[in-house]
Amino acid sequence: MKIDYQNAENDQSNMMTMSNRFVNEGADAMIGIATPSAQALANSSSKIPIILGAVTDPKGAGLVTNNTKPGGNVTGVSDQAPLAEQLALIRRVMPHLKTLGIMYTSSDDSAVEQYKQFKVLCKQAGIPLKAYSISNTNDVQQVSQQMVRSVDAVYVPTDNTIASAMQTLVQNANTANVPVFPAVDSMVKDGGLATYSVDQYKLGVLTGKMTAKILKGQKPATTPIRFVRHGKLIINMKEAKQLGITFPASVIKEAKAKGEIVK
Repeated sequence: MKIDYQNAENDQSNMMTMSNRFVNEGADAMIGIATPSAQALANSSSKIPIILGAVTDPKGAGLVTNNTKPGGNVTGVSDQAPLAEQLALIRRVMPHLKTLGIMYTSSDDSAVEQYKQFKVLCKQAGIPLKAYSISNTNDVQQVSQQMVRSVDAVYVPTDNTIASAMQTLVQNANTANVPVFPAVDSMVKDGGLATYSVDQYKLGVLTGKMTAKILKGQKPATTPIRFVRHGKLIINMKEAKQLGITFPASVIKEAKAKGEIVK
């Protein structure tokens, strides 16, 4: 098996070029990690099987007709974050939270959908939510500085643009002594405080197994989207110490037993 691995280096203009290359090379299957990559692949071919690796909302992104019965040449694995678990964790760590901020990229369909869902959860929980959107990484500096002056904590959904500028966000948040709760484990390692994250490695394994089945003849049209429903707890002790935050004993115990601790 030949695997042609291409990385767009966070530049969306590269994605269509790469997608067309796969089509011209006669690829037997194409895998797109994250929504923008998957959309570029879908725009390049309606015949070659396309497997989604970590796409939050396949139907909402216009990639499939239905998550249970995709109906076309696209299927795959979703990295939909366990939003309710994540909000509950924020409340456990910050029981006196008054105002929560959320930052997301306005052009990222998955991030926008997560914002909408998270907004509903916050309303149900009686937590005031202030939303801040960005267009690209250049906006993170100014928008995050404005945000951290008005909130007690920040939530970041699964958002590739913000993930690539996580250092800037964390630096501004730390200056204001405001913790950042991201949706993804890698963003906790980059300075976020804590989260329940879908295991990215596990998503990769599921994507690979699904690709193998499709290469052996299984049809994307009748292959349901796979969802991982529960996240793994990951906490950043170094960040907690810097912010003067003490994790509840139950949180530390769970992270030690079934999750991960960043020191």
